[in-house]
Amino acid sequence: MDKQLWFFSWNAYDAKTWEHLPEYSYGETYVSDASVSAQEIFDGLMEQKSKLRDNLWIHCIAFNKL
Repeated sequence: MDKQLWFFSWNAYDAKTWEHLPEYSYGETYVSDASVSAQEIFDGLMEQKSKLRDNLWIHCIAFNKL
């Protein structure tokens, strides 16, 4: 099965105070099946990162196919 590489970078903020949270902000590469759409991958990553802690708001900085 074909694979795709993706880069996802984000900043995290407290959803109540809007304080930037560098300990939850990062960038990573991901591998996915080529059959999965970019939108599905993006939505899944946003959901996953939003669950790292309560009241977390994720701002995507970059989402690119490598």
